Amino acid sequence: MQPSVSALSGGGRVGQRQHSGWLRGYLALVALINLVEGTILFLAPETARQADSWAWPIASEIGAQLLGAIFLTIGLAVTFLFFRQDPATTAMLMVALAIYTVLALVVAGLHVDLMAYDKPFAWLWTGLYVAVPILSTLFYWVELRPQLRAARGAA
Repeated sequence: MQPSVSALSGGGRVGQRQHSGWLRGYLALVALINLVEGTILFLAPETARQADSWAWPIASEIGAQLLGAIFLTIGLAVTFLFFRQDPATTAMLMVALAIYTVLALVVAGLHVDLMAYDKPFAWLWTGLYVAVPILSTLFYWVELRPQLRAARGAA
């Protein structure tokens, strides 16, 4: 018999293992960055026309708002996980964050001529998009995967 998702994830059980302070700090930082950038791009898309406030100029307001919607969605999901502390759901998000940021780096590499590397924000963006897949993978393998394996064995 397969264990339920609730059994694998902790499902809010008493005694459920809490995320480490490092993982909670990482989730808080990822949520904050995505919520701030998402809000700016969604509510003030005209600010993305200049590369001063973004890693590349975004010509259309709809493009900036769609990107803002993606970042807001990521920020809200990460905020939820910060408070929920569900290892199974957090593990899925860590994998999704790693895949998304690697794909975004590939796209940025294909269009490096459009990146505004004469401005600090482009370097900050690149640094974050290099760090996120590394950190997400590290948290998955070191903290979350062992919790899921232990829960599977206990179920």
